[in-house]
Amino acid sequence: MVDSPREGRLARSPDFIQLVDMASESVGGKVLFATDDFFAPAENLIKSDSPSFKEQEYTEFGKWMDGWETRRRRTPGTGACVGFSNAHFGHPNKMIGVGQPRSAADGWETARKLDRPPTIENDENGILLDSGCEWAVFRLAHPGVITQIEVNTEHFKGNYPDSCKVDGCILTTQEEEDMIKQKWDLLGHKWKPLLPVTKLSPNKNHVFDSLTLELQDVVTHARLTISPDGGLGRLRLKGFPSSICLLRPREKPMMRFSVKAGFRANL
Repeated sequence: MVDSPREGRLARSPDFIQLVDMASESVGGKVLFATDDFFAPAENLIKSDSPSFKEQEYTEFGKWMDGWETRRRRTPGTGACVGFSNAHFGHPNKMIGVGQPRSAADGWETARKLDRPPTIENDENGILLDSGCEWAVFRLAHPGVITQIEVNTEHFKGNYPDSCKVDGCILTTQEEEDMIKQKWDLLGHKWKPLLPVTKLSPNKNHVFDSLTLELQDVVTHARLTISPDGGLGRLRLKGFPSSICLLRPREKPMMRFSVKAGFRANL
């Protein structure tokens, strides 16, 4: 603890300031993910120089700040990645970041699968067969019916997935906790198809609307599966929230619920 300053006496500096700051950018520290950096990026936190204040400096987003500053939250809930198979080059949480991806580093990217078969074959739709897969599971910001899905491969040109699919399910809070402990070894029949296996293209934002989606039930979680590997910049699951209660009931709720009309949200 730092000594309180007294008249005619300097306060003793804490011992830890003599140590090397291992989070500093000067020794290779990096910010891997931030939920929001609308006013000022989180990278400012690990700068090696002292923070500064410029009274008259403004940006297009507001007051210039030499630190990390987020927007004020005014909406309930927030989506989150609660499970994944591989995050070698980038965490899946980056896919639900704010705005468009700034680079390939601002997305989810897996390691190259080394167990792919020596001979690659396509089906009649040009989709790779038996090539393996990677997956990520997301808890939606609010239970609801998904009516539009966006899968963005922007900045991924030679390392984008060949195809993807999205499944949904409904889980209580306790069931989610159990699945996290079990590494999401969830029985296959509990996942309901939202987006069937779909061919992807490089450096493109793919938009799938209600005419493409297969499930019109309320879901609380979504699983994105890519094949065989690669990277995605953004994932957007949009639809209508429902009023389902997700406390810890002993019985699992039914799959169909009334949906609040006229309110559209990014789930």
